Amino acid sequence: MQRLSFLLGALLVAVMCSTAGAQQASSANETRCIGFAHGIASGDPRPDSIILWTRYTPQANVNTEVSVDWYMSTSPNITAQTAELQGTATTSQAADYISKVDVRNLEPDTRYYYFFQSGNYSSLLGTTRTAPPVNANATIRFAQMSCASWRWGFFNVYNMTSRVKDLDFIVFLGDWIYEYSDSEYPAAGQGVQGRAPLIPSNELATLDDYRARHRLFRTDGSLVEMMRRVPVIAIWDDHDVTADNAYENGTANPVDGVPYATRKCNGVQAYHEYMPIRPPNASEAGARASTAGQNAAGQNDSSTDANLGNATCGGLVDIYRTFQFGRTMTLVMLEERLLAREEQYNYTNDPYIQALEAHAPEEWDTLPDLQAKRQGYYAALEARNRSLAGSVQLKRLASDFASSRQTGVTWQVLGNTVVMGPLNTPDVQSAVEDQGFVTEAVLDGILSTATSDFLEVVPAKFGGTARVLVGTGKYHDPVILDGWSGYQYERSKILDILAHNTTNPVVLSGDIHNAIVWRLYPDNTTTPVAIEFTTASVTAPGVDLLAAKLPGDTPQLMQVAEKGLHISNSQSMHYSNIRQRGAVFHTVALHLWHADYSFVDTTQELNSQFDCQAAFELRPGAANQVVNASCTPRAQLFYELYGPQDPLQTSAIGSPSLSQAAAPGTQLSNCSAVPDDAQDSSADSTGAGATASSGDGYGSGVSIYSQSSDAAKAKSFVGWMVLCLLSLLML
Repeated sequence: MQRLSFLLGALLVAVMCSTAGAQQASSANETRCIGFAHGIASGDPRPDSIILWTRYTPQANVNTEVSVDWYMSTSPNITAQTAELQGTATTSQAADYISKVDVRNLEPDTRYYYFFQSGNYSSLLGTTRTAPPVNANATIRFAQMSCASWRWGFFNVYNMTSRVKDLDFIVFLGDWIYEYSDSEYPAAGQGVQGRAPLIPSNELATLDDYRARHRLFRTDGSLVEMMRRVPVIAIWDDHDVTADNAYENGTANPVDGVPYATRKCNGVQAYHEYMPIRPPNASEAGARASTAGQNAAGQNDSSTDANLGNATCGGLVDIYRTFQFGRTMTLVMLEERLLAREEQYNYTNDPYIQALEAHAPEEWDTLPDLQAKRQGYYAALEARNRSLAGSVQLKRLASDFASSRQTGVTWQVLGNTVVMGPLNTPDVQSAVEDQGFVTEAVLDGILSTATSDFLEVVPAKFGGTARVLVGTGKYHDPVILDGWSGYQYERSKILDILAHNTTNPVVLSGDIHNAIVWRLYPDNTTTPVAIEFTTASVTAPGVDLLAAKLPGDTPQLMQVAEKGLHISNSQSMHYSNIRQRGAVFHTVALHLWHADYSFVDTTQELNSQFDCQAAFELRPGAANQVVNASCTPRAQLFYELYGPQDPLQTSAIGSPSLSQAAAPGTQLSNCSAVPDDAQDSSADSTGAGATASSGDGYGSGVSIYSQSSDAAKAKSFVGWMVLCLLSLLML
């Protein structure tokens, strides 16, 4: 009996030790940092309120509430004793220790400084700004950006944006994070060198997965620096909350064993936790305040409609929001993924696409029924039941823009994730001839490429070869149907709203990773109703990667691709840059809209040169006519980070680096392991990097939230083994 007890006890201890060792090994992927290791942020600015955000990690993962104090003041010399506003937020493990506070009764058009504190730890010092009063003749400057993939490059676009002078807010149009595993988009071994490993390494599906990926992004120094300096107005796109080409009831990239509805709600919850946005409406906000770590519920200007399918995910799917910035501008953020979107049109079964695939290019013009099939293709794309935003949101949009026009607001702006321009496939055949290249050589190279080689760039539904791309380009048709080209009935509805419910409409978009300026034409018309500004991505590649995957001379193919885009979209496309990553910085006044298209030289190295390369202007009364302009002079657009014009430089804490806690005598964080090569992404205005002065700071994705050192792993392993051996000796 004693021997049996010993054996059972030994077996139990062995199981405990092996389990503990496995848990220790898995947790080694994420270094645990006590304190404020994930930065601060603000968002959804209104004239009298703003959202403040942070994440505080306590000593141990215990399911008890943690108190986090927040302080806010109009003075940069803010302390806990001198703060003009202060309060306490409570958070817990159930909310992943997130604190979100909707601070109200603020002064309009006012710069505020803020920080958080809990015990002996305090956050970075941050600054934010409220919107101007509704009757103000204000000049607004905001950034437009989208699509930040961790493994495709460093966030040098965020580094650039941190230096923009007088920046009022950022409009982020989706794909703040990407859901892919560490072997997809890009393939294993193809990502940028020097980045910390992707966490988690698997494709996102569970709530813990989405939270961990958000935490990883919140350790990037460029992201942290940008987010503590300017409020963000964000909307999600497919990669944020589910997967590629998501729609209301599914995605092109499901995960085995996890129902889509569950995965969707996991992504939605994590997005609300980690992004400084308001919940959909007051009643839901109050009910869910504890789960998001808030101590004050937010308000949404637009009421929730019971018909909108927002009952899922705790009512958090409806993130349609409206913002007003004085008499200058009304901004509407439209939800375009989860509320009402039908599945993308499956063109692989379409007779027109099948005909292009089945016949050689020299046969296309002689096929007797090809044009009839092409008309059928467009009829399918124009079907009335093909919903993207849904009728309820379109009614809101019409009402909000009409109200803006009636109250005398100059600009009505649509924050829209996917492209509204036609986005027809590049006409490479005409482009090759136009550029004077040898047509047969270039086309033969393109046509010989299997579409499986394009998987990192375009969907894999084009058949076996690139014929469909060449064919739809030849006839100037769209084939990327995730944008408004695949939902043309609702697109026409929006263009009608822009034509009749606005004074001076402007459309913003992202998604395609390339910078473009579009003229938006209703069907069968010759006069555009609005201009659309599409931003380049932060890191994710665009047509440039597609050209790089084709056989032949890549610079030559880039010329062909860009020229082909302009030929097939000749009526609509005013400008393009398909080579670089960047953002658009808009300066908007009552009398003028000025857009600076700005780019970084590279995302493949930490820090980069950057500058404005093209600029465009719109004028009230002729907002549908875009004209080329000169870039804003560099000294008027950018300032030196931590220099004399930096609003954080005047604070009492001295240099506001990413290793400096806001409250004297406190720490920012205390991490169990920080690599020696941790780097601070802050730099001078040329984009040159600087080494971090402390491990308790933020890096380029190589510090704070990284794999533990081998020594730390060995020490932990030895500790577990000693504990196990002692347990065995006691049996």
